Amino acid sequence: MNDERLIFLIDRHLDGEMSTAEREELAARLLNSAADRTLFWARAETHIVLHEGLQRQSVEAPAPAERNGWRRSAWWVAAAACLVFGAMVIWQHWAASPATIVTARPEVAVVQQTAGARWRNGEETQAGDRLQTGTLRLEAGLVRLRFFSGASVVLQGPAELDIKSPTVALVKRGRVTATVPPVAEGFTLLTEGWRLVDRGTVFGVNVPDNGKAELHVLSGKVDVQGATVARSLTTGQAARLGRDGALVELTAAPESFPTERDVFARAATQQSERLIGWRESSQRAAQDPSLLLYYDFEKADHDQGLIHNLAPAAVKGGDGVLVGGEWAEGRWPGKNAVEFRRVGDLIRTLPQAQLQVATFVAWVRFDAPLDQRQTLLLSPKVGPGQVYWLVWPEHRLDQAAALTFVKTEQSGRDRHALVHGALGATVVGRWLQLVVVADATGGKIRHFINGLCISEQNFGDALPLDLNELVIGNWGYTREPSSFIGRMDELAIYRRALGSAELARLYEEGKP
Repeated sequence: MNDERLIFLIDRHLDGEMSTAEREELAARLLNSAADRTLFWARAETHIVLHEGLQRQSVEAPAPAERNGWRRSAWWVAAAACLVFGAMVIWQHWAASPATIVTARPEVAVVQQTAGARWRNGEETQAGDRLQTGTLRLEAGLVRLRFFSGASVVLQGPAELDIKSPTVALVKRGRVTATVPPVAEGFTLLTEGWRLVDRGTVFGVNVPDNGKAELHVLSGKVDVQGATVARSLTTGQAARLGRDGALVELTAAPESFPTERDVFARAATQQSERLIGWRESSQRAAQDPSLLLYYDFEKADHDQGLIHNLAPAAVKGGDGVLVGGEWAEGRWPGKNAVEFRRVGDLIRTLPQAQLQVATFVAWVRFDAPLDQRQTLLLSPKVGPGQVYWLVWPEHRLDQAAALTFVKTEQSGRDRHALVHGALGATVVGRWLQLVVVADATGGKIRHFINGLCISEQNFGDALPLDLNELVIGNWGYTREPSSFIGRMDELAIYRRALGSAELARLYEEGKP
């Protein structure tokens, strides 16, 4: 049985809708699996806290009588122990066992800039990412790293660099240029057979496929230590690793090594090309007749705080009004975004629609740890059909946050689709395409991140989504901390369910 089945059973239990057979099935799973018990308590905790938080968030409006059902959630959480009462000895033994301590590898460097970078295994390391110790495998392009010691290293793909510490790295393959300011003197690059210690310099290392490393000193001095040699090379000198670690002199070729200026120039060109390409694809996307709302954040009246709705059949109230928030840079230089910092930073709009099926697509960047609730979008009218799109912290599972989409059913109970651990700590500072496809008719809800489907869950009843009024970003009328700290530079809402291929294409056309 997979986690989807377990999540289904847990939700049935929390909603008080379990059959006898389902209750026995869940009890057996909790009895036999510590991982299942951990997921149960995390989902139960999120369930009740989310409901209480959303109830308080709507405190300005009277809640319907059916919302008393929320309080019953606390009873179901408390009653969960009944499922495993017969196994209490085992449960207590598990709960009392010392937690496994996982020591994370330390962060030792930061990616400062990339240009045409393509990583092995499809990794998407971006500017701003913090790097731990371990091996980087760059297939193509240029990447500039800044070690925490202060040293700067430029890699030209194909290359492999094994980062050992803030002051030491092993060049396994490819061309690497190190620029070492006085504060980082002593920075060391290793190769098979050599130890190259900087003495305040710029130098290049090339390790070809045959493994015979080359050192080219562009300026300054480098100490070379090997099995049979210990000497220094200075500006304009170069050498190759010979037999038994000996130095074989070469003619220096500084032009063959990538520089920081090369990375800057190529990155600027690439960013300009990506922005032009996105603008072309955005114009095509805006012609989709199924669009209810489309903000590219380019067509805006900054003085009046208006963000124009570019959907073909846009209603009069579909333009967004920026309340709080600041204009900022988006995915590329020259691209507009709105920056949200405080609870009152939000955009209000009146799409004036109730939809059975909808697709929400947003490009966002989180700029603070995901340790508190963050609201991306909600319909503020309390009652059946009300929707929320949230990020919810998950401390119990030691994961940064869940993605959450909530709809209020006809009964007044909130049906929430949570994706546990969807957003790890590493997403902070990175642009993400987040998507929710909500199909009330088909009874399904799907979450996507960066063009990939990460979850499909039951959606509840067939009640339409109430999108007559929307608040984008933070919600100012709340007693709960609910600050989206970050940026948004594109938002689209469709009246239909976009397919996986469409969403993957939109991601490829829009990724920075």
